Amino acid sequence: MRHNSWQDGVLGTNCPIPPHRNFTYVFQAKDQIGSFFYFPSINFKRASGGYGPIIVNNRSIIPLPFALPYGDIVIMIGDWYTRNHTALRAALDAGEDLGVPDGVLINGKGPYRYNTTLVAGGIDYSTFDVVPGKTYRIRVHNVGISTSLNFRIQNHNLLLAETEGYYTIQQNYTSSDTMKNSAEAVEIFRRR
Repeated sequence: MRHNSWQDGVLGTNCPIPPHRNFTYVFQAKDQIGSFFYFPSINFKRASGGYGPIIVNNRSIIPLPFALPYGDIVIMIGDWYTRNHTALRAALDAGEDLGVPDGVLINGKGPYRYNTTLVAGGIDYSTFDVVPGKTYRIRVHNVGISTSLNFRIQNHNLLLAETEGYYTIQQNYTSSDTMKNSAEAVEIFRRR
């Protein structure tokens, strides 16, 4: 929705959607491509899980600058606090800092138990099934509310394809360590 803030949800540009009501967003993504995500801009609703991915594909008359991948993987990483969104907002309204998050979630699930002392057992965590030798587009979003996070893929052939709605200059990497600020997205290809 470049150059148009009418439907961005921030107070002053349009009113919040009343409870139990609907609102249909109508917009043209003519000159934007790639990975984005939606989230509410008021009342700290993003902290309570109010977000999701939006994928904008090229129009059919515009060729992709890379081969079509075998599959897509959407990864939404974000900080997590044990306090609910109303308590977090109250802390900020009182001039307090949110402090260090209580954890990091990947697609809404807790951490992998990499250390039995630090990470409790019985936590459901995200896994991603891939076919060896195939190329995947990995869409990474930081959906957190305050924390910049590093996302790392090591020892794979990678191609940085798109960031923030624009294709990038084609560059290959064998590892990727991407610092994602809150509300940023990037596409990385894992190549054969």
